Amino acid sequence: MRLGSYNKIKRHYDALRDLTEEETEQHTKFTPFLTEARDRLALFRMLDRNYRDWKSYLNRLLSSTFKEDVDVSEELNRFLLNYLTFAYAIQSHFLVSFHQRFKNDTVMLKKYSDFIDRLCEASWPFAFLLDYRGYVRHVGLGIGRNSRTADDTSVRIEVVADARTLLSESRQWRRSGL
Repeated sequence: MRLGSYNKIKRHYDALRDLTEEETEQHTKFTPFLTEARDRLALFRMLDRNYRDWKSYLNRLLSSTFKEDVDVSEELNRFLLNYLTFAYAIQSHFLVSFHQRFKNDTVMLKKYSDFIDRLCEASWPFAFLLDYRGYVRHVGLGIGRNSRTADDTSVRIEVVADARTLLSESRQWRRSGL
């Protein structure tokens, strides 16, 4: 195995030297952790792209030249569902990884569970995201009403998830206390 460098701009790779036996062993030991970390970070980049898709669609709606090629309500709910599902998938990935790593350590598993509880207590948006995702998955679409109004000087959009409706259709708001 060799140590090398890669110049992304020139797309050129240089081999610098052979790795020592100790470096090769460390590479073998740490590669699974680096791969897992890279994959976990990729999940956040994908979530960011889902958010950018949502924002891009909202900006399209705000354009005076917007032409409706699909049902706006369906499209808004699709983008929201993609985002919420992916955000939940990230949490699930971390939970599974933690359980695999500490499957026989009940103290560590409890620490993880307590961490999520503390995070929900400290961050209402995070708690709401978990509860809202549960609503969208098990009860109904996340956006109850939307409208787009355009005139000669402005474009106005409204995207609504009414708290009263959410509460009347589900009592599963344990984390956020909605």
